[in-house]
Amino acid sequence: MASRHYASDPTLITSLAVPVTTLLWKRISSLPHTIDLVQAIVLMTTWPFPTSSMHTDPSLTIISIAKATALTLGLHRPETVQDFLRVSTRLNPKEIQEAVKTWAGCYIAAQRFDTPSLALKYLTSLVSHLQLDTSLFSQSIGPSIEHVKQGPFMNYRRKFDIDS
Repeated sequence: MASRHYASDPTLITSLAVPVTTLLWKRISSLPHTIDLVQAIVLMTTWPFPTSSMHTDPSLTIISIAKATALTLGLHRPETVQDFLRVSTRLNPKEIQEAVKTWAGCYIAAQRFDTPSLALKYLTSLVSHLQLDTSLFSQSIGPSIEHVKQGPFMNYRRKFDIDS
């Protein structure tokens, strides 16, 4: 994460992208998953490596894996974690605190991908990428891009921004 601002080697972040991402996928493919994996994924999705487009960014996929792993590990119910594991386990107060922070971090990071503005960003990115004429989105097919930009999702987003 700090490699983004490493003045001695500004290319460090791009040179780390492939090996770190490969290591993460290797760890995801091996079981059992642990709280450390969830934490690593949260970091990777909060500060992703530079990518050429949304289509090549694995963040949505890996944060979904982190959410599923967090549920499987029982991080959402740390006081009864033994209900989710195959072995009888009781967490001490420090471990409960770590579980709660990890659970919260995972779901906060996931919100970046669950907002209506992401759907709009993806749609406009796709239209731009495919070089589509926005007039193709007639009322007979669906809403125009302008309608989506000004539609109920954006009103919701504006209200959320104001209320927050």
